[in-house]
Amino acid sequence: MKSRKRLFSPSLGLLEALLADAGMACNTSIIRDFQTLKSRVEHEGGSFLTICLPTFAKGFERSLEAGRWLPHLFTGFKTGRKRCLPAFLQGFTSLVFHSTKGDLHENPSIDAVVAIRQICLCYNKIKSDCTEQRQHSAGVAYVSCEAEVAKFRVKDWSLRQKFAEVSRLYYGSVFNTLSCVMQGECGLPTRHGPGVTVDGTSGNRKYLHRGWSRRLNRVFPFDRYWFVNFNELVEELGGEGIPFEEVLPKEEPPVRVCFVPKTQKAPRVIAIEPVYNQYIQQGLMRVLVPLLERDKRTRGQINFSDQSINGALALSSSITKEFATIDLKEASDRLHAAVVHLMVQSQPDVNRAVFACRSKYAKLPNGKVIPMKKFASQGSAVTFPIEAMAFFSIAIASFAKHYDLPAHHPRVRAFSKKVFVYGDDIIVPTKEVSLVVEGLESAGLLVNKNKTFIQSHFRESCGIDAFAGHIVTPIYVRTNEPLSKRDASEIASTVSTANQFYLNGYWKSAAFLREVVEKCVGFEFPHVKFDSELLGWYSFMGHYSVMRWNSHLHSFQTRGLSLRIRKKTDRLSGYRALAKYFNESDRPALNRDIWNTQVFWDSRAQLFDGFDESHVSDGSNFGVYERVEYPNKYASIRFPLDEERFAVTSRRGAVYTKLHWASA
Repeated sequence: MKSRKRLFSPSLGLLEALLADAGMACNTSIIRDFQTLKSRVEHEGGSFLTICLPTFAKGFERSLEAGRWLPHLFTGFKTGRKRCLPAFLQGFTSLVFHSTKGDLHENPSIDAVVAIRQICLCYNKIKSDCTEQRQHSAGVAYVSCEAEVAKFRVKDWSLRQKFAEVSRLYYGSVFNTLSCVMQGECGLPTRHGPGVTVDGTSGNRKYLHRGWSRRLNRVFPFDRYWFVNFNELVEELGGEGIPFEEVLPKEEPPVRVCFVPKTQKAPRVIAIEPVYNQYIQQGLMRVLVPLLERDKRTRGQINFSDQSINGALALSSSITKEFATIDLKEASDRLHAAVVHLMVQSQPDVNRAVFACRSKYAKLPNGKVIPMKKFASQGSAVTFPIEAMAFFSIAIASFAKHYDLPAHHPRVRAFSKKVFVYGDDIIVPTKEVSLVVEGLESAGLLVNKNKTFIQSHFRESCGIDAFAGHIVTPIYVRTNEPLSKRDASEIASTVSTANQFYLNGYWKSAAFLREVVEKCVGFEFPHVKFDSELLGWYSFMGHYSVMRWNSHLHSFQTRGLSLRIRKKTDRLSGYRALAKYFNESDRPALNRDIWNTQVFWDSRAQLFDGFDESHVSDGSNFGVYERVEYPNKYASIRFPLDEERFAVTSRRGAVYTKLHWASA
C-alpha cells in the first residue's frame, strides 16, 4: 500500500543507541552529548538533526581539508573554556584535532572521524518533503540560476576553440556511429521512460499518445518512429492521412518544474518532459551511453554504469593525494545549451537530433513560464550523458589551453587518461586541479567548495567517503520508523538500515531498530541470507532460519514478509502491445524501415490468444516472431511474451508486504 505522508519525527531512542555505539568505539563518554542533543531536538525539532548536524559535518570536513579547526563554521555550537573545539561531541573531535590549538593530529583517530560523520549525517537524507518556505526558496534559486546562465556568452568563452577541438577528436567516432544508427534501417531503439510526463500520461497509456512536435518530426519522422510495421501504417492511414497531432513550436508544452525529496535543507529540482521528447531521449541515451563506455578514448574515463572506478580512486587518493575530487553544484541547470551545441556541432545529424528533443521552456510551480538557456534540467534522459561529456571535454581543454598544446598531443592524451567523470563527480590529478576548476567556472559552472577535496586525506566521490585509506561513509536513515503493518516502505527501509548498522558494528543501533520493526509487525523476523527475497536479519556467522522442508521443491523454506509492488489494470493490445514488446525488451532491434520490414504482424492472429506453427510462413513473415540474422543463415526464434506487461503497470510508489513461504 502506498505509504501515507508523514512529517519527519526523530527517534531519540535510535540516537541514544547510536551515541552509545560510537562512544564504545572511541572509548569516550557520551552522556553530555546526548543531553545536549535531546535538549536541542526538544527546542528546535527535527531540523536540528536534518539541517544543523549536517552543517556541523560539513564544517568538520572543511576543517579536515584545511588541516586545522575552523571555528567560524560552528557558530551554532558553544565552545568550551580555553578550547577551540565545541563542547558538543568534544570527546570525539579532540581525537582528531588538538583541543586548544585546533591543529589536526598527526595520527587522527579513524574511529572518531567515522563516529562524528555517522552521528551528524544519520538523518541527512531522510525522505520527507521540505517546508513550503524552503520549496519556495528552491524555486527562486532555480529562476536565479537561469538568469545567471543567460549571461554566459559562448563567443566570449576563452576555451571555445579548444573545447570544440577536444570534443571533435574525442567524440568524433561516437557521434559518427550514433548518426549511422539514426540513418540505418533500425533507427534509434526508442522507448518510453519510467517517469511521469507533462500531461500526466503514465504506464501503457504512453503507447497510445498521438502528439508529436514539428521540430521532432523533421529529424525523427512520426511514421517511422511510431508504427511498428507496414501493416499498422496502412491500417492507420485509411484515407485521411497519418492520424497524429502535430504540435507547433509555439504550442509545445513547457517542461514542468517540480520538487522531489533530497534533504530537509533543500529539495531536488527536476523537470518533467513531454511524452514525445521523453520517447526520443530514451533512444538517444540507449545508444550514446554504451558507445561512450566502449570507445577507446572514453572507455573507463566517462562512466555511467560503474561507480566503483571513481570510488576506488577516491579511496586510494585519500592516502596518496594523487587525485582530487570535484563536485559541481546545480550541474545540469548551469550547463548552457550553447556549450552543448559547440560540443556536437561537428556531426550535424547528432546536433539536430539532440536539440530536436530538447524542451525550450519551463513552467514553474507558481505557473510562470520562462525560456531556458540551459541545455536541460534533471528529468531529461540525455542530461546525464551530455553533461558528463561536456565536463570531460572542459577538463581536457583546460589542460591543453594552459600548456598551449593541440588536442592530439601525447601529453594531452596522457592527461585525458587521468580524468574520470561520473555525472557531476569529477576526478582529476591534484597537480592540475586548479586549471580544471578555472575551466569549469569559465563555462558558467559552479564548483561546490564544500564537496571538493584537494589538500587533505579526505575524498568523496560516487557514494564513497574516504579518509586516510579508510571508508568513512555513514549509514543514512531514509524514512520514519514504521507505525503499523501498512507502512510497507518504512518497514523495508528500517530493516535495511538495521542490517547496515549490524554489518558495521553498531550493535545497539541495530538491536533498537530490530525491536521497533518486530513490535510493529507483531512477530519475530527470521534470519536470512544476503540474497533472500524475504525481509529479515543478517548474520556474520551465515546463520539463516529454517522452518520447514518442502518435499515438492526439495528445499528448506522460511516464512516471512517480502516487499511487493502494487499494480493497476492498464491493458494494451494489438500493434501498441507489439510496440512495447519490441521497445522495452533486450531483443534484436526492430527494423524501423516500414517499407522493407523484417517483422510483420499477422492480422489473423491475436496477441494473447496463443500461436501455433501455422502462423510461421516461409521464414520472412513470422507473426510476432523476430528474424535474427546469423553469419550463415536466418533462424526464426520464438520469444515468450510476458503477458502481464500488457495488462497491468506499477503504481508509482505503491508497495505492500506479503507474508509467504520462500526458500531459506
